[in-house]
This record gives sequence, C-alpha cells and structure tokens, in this order.
Amino acid sequence: MAPIATLSCKESFTISHYLNSPLLSNTANKRVYGECNNPAVHSHEYTVEVITRGTVDTSIGTVMSLSDLKSLLKSTVANKLHGRNLDYEINFFRTVPSTMENLAIFIWQSMKQDLDEPELLYEVKLTDNEQNCVVYNGSGGYVQRKGQTLLTSDTD
Repeated sequence: MAPIATLSCKESFTISHYLNSPLLSNTANKRVYGECNNPAVHSHEYTVEVITRGTVDTSIGTVMSLSDLKSLLKSTVANKLHGRNLDYEINFFRTVPSTMENLAIFIWQSMKQDLDEPELLYEVKLTDNEQNCVVYNGSGGYVQRKGQTLLTSDTD
C-alpha cells in the first residue's frame, strides 16, 4: 500500500470588512456581531493554511509539488483577497456575512476550483491573531443559483 501524507502551505493576507447579515434586523445584527457590526469597517490580518492529503507520488516523493501549492495559494487567495474589503469587492460576500467561517468556505471553494487534483484538498485552516481559528474540510458550502446563495454539500 502506498504511503498517505499531508502537505500544507501558509499565506498571510489583510482584509477589511464589517459583520452584517442581510437576513437579520439591525438590532439582531448588533446583538450577534457586537462592535464588528459597524459599516465603518475594520481590518484583520489572517493566516491561511491549506492542507492537502494524498498518496505520496513516488516520482517526486511528495503528495504534490510544494512550489505548485505555494503558487496556487498565492494566486487563488492572497492576490484575490489581500487589501480588499470583502463586503464591497468580493461578490461571494454580497449575500453572505463575511465571517471567518464563510471566508474559509470561500477559500476552500476557490482552491478546489483551481487545483489540478481537487481531491487532494483536505482542510483550510484560517487564523486571526493566533487567537481565533476556523478549520473547514469541505462539509457543506455555498452555491450561487438564480442570484441566490444557497448552503449545500460540495458533493451535491
């Protein structure tokens, strides 16, 4: 049996946003998100770790090319998100709150779409200040259908 291993890569980026759900009233948004529900926006510096898992390729001795993973992470995540206001500049967040959980889902879906072997994607770990962390493994997600964002499984 071929050995199975994980390979991960990290990238840091800064975004701005404010937490607000279009499905909640102003009062409920303030209660749920507290001081983060302020249209004057605030910023975060996140570190994302993308973890792949698969059979070690005997020809290269790794799950996939680390340089390919680094390059993809940079182009798929950092170049698209760094310095952006999620709520106004990234279409995905026009209909879902720009929470850490939804940001991890967005990164997962972006990486899954751009990977040559999407089945290797294992986890996305998003950390804010080393105090807060979200780990997403592809269970459920969002799809755009007829102008609506719907929660679904990425296997649907």
